[in-house]
Parts: sequence; structure tokens; C-alpha cells
Amino acid sequence: TSDKLSKEEASQALADGELAKTIMFSISELHNNKGVDVALRALSLLPTEAKEKIIYIIAGDGEEKENLEEFVKELRIENIVRFLGFVPDAKKFLSGCDIFLLPSRTEAFPYALLEAGVVGLPIIATSVGGVPEVIHDMQNGILIHPKNPKEIAEAILYLLDHPKKKKEFGNEVKKTVSNFF
Repeated sequence: TSDKLSKEEASQALADGELAKTIMFSISELHNNKGVDVALRALSLLPTEAKEKIIYIIAGDGEEKENLEEFVKELRIENIVRFLGFVPDAKKFLSGCDIFLLPSRTEAFPYALLEAGVVGLPIIATSVGGVPEVIHDMQNGILIHPKNPKEIAEAILYLLDHPKKKKEFGNEVKKTVSNFF
């Protein structure tokens, strides 16, 4: 097993001092079918006061990286998005996050989802491939349609506005996932 970072260490490493922010995290290869562009567009739709509360961090690399970095500038959200690039054992950072986002257009079975679930992270994920086997909408997370930035934005706002629900989703997904392993 990997060196687990404590929540403090992980969030410090990720948010780089902006610890008051809600950290949204994706572990994703930067390919078109992973939908990171959809997530970025969703962030751009958020009202200013919500944008001020969050930071979106993406661990992973791929051929879309430059396009996505360009897109971030176009959308004027560079102050709330960080690309970590490839991180060996990125899951060790999960404990420091507040929300896990899986915005894929297509997906077979997303192991990152299980890893986020183990840590009890509230999850927003697209209902593709094996995802609905793990995430039951509004029971242990929020399921959204693929390619739908508006739904992602609404899900983010929902979790920001309902801390109790957010915690509940985290606890429930942990139970779901422990039954999987």
C-alpha cells in the first residue's frame, strides 16, 4: 500500500495554502473521453461567489493537456484550476479533498471512483459505463448526464449549499464501496 497522507498533508500539498477552499479533485488521463473540458466549462458557469470557494485540481496527463490549459484561460478560470500533471499514486491525495469529480464521456469501470469512495469523498460522476453500479443518485453521490456542464455546476452548488448532505453522501459511498472490495 502507498504512504497515506494525512488529510492536512494532502490538502496542504494540493491547495498550497488555500485551505479555506473546497477542493474538488479528478484523477484522469487528459483525453477527450474523460470529459475534463466539460468540468471546466461547468466551473465557468458557477456564480462568482461559488467560484471564490473552490479550487479544482486534476491529476493526470495526456494529449489534451495543452488544449485544456488553453481552455482554462479562455474561460478565465485559471485562478481556480490546477493541473498537477502525472502524479504517481495520485490516490494518496484523496484524503485531502472535499469532492471527487468524474466527468467522463465514456468509461469502462472507473477504479478512481472506488478509491474516492473508500476515503468517503462525496462524488459527482457521469452515469456512464460501470458508474451507476457504484453511485446511486442522491443516495451516495450525484449522478449526472455526460457532456452536461450545467448539471455538473448544479451538483457542485448543491454540495456547497448542503454540507450535511455532502457528508452523508461521503459516508454512504464508503459503505457501498466497502461492499465492493
